[in-house]
Amino acid sequence: MLPFDVPAVRVLATYRVLEHAPFGDALIAAVAQAAEMTVVTRNTKYVETFGVRCVDPWEPTV
Repeated sequence: MLPFDVPAVRVLATYRVLEHAPFGDALIAAVAQAAEMTVVTRNTKYVETFGVRCVDPWEPTV
C-alpha cells in the first residue's frame, strides 16, 4: 500500500481527470507514477491514458 502523498498530488495535478478517466483510477495512476511503479490491473484502459506502466495479469504474454 502506498500513500497519496505530495509527489502523487503533483502528478495528479497534471492529469485532465474528467476527460480521461474516473477519479479513482486517476488517483491510483498518480500514486504509481510518483513512486515509479507499475500498476497491475485488468482495467488498463484508463490507467494507460495517463502514461503509467500497466500490466494486465490475465492478458496472455507472447
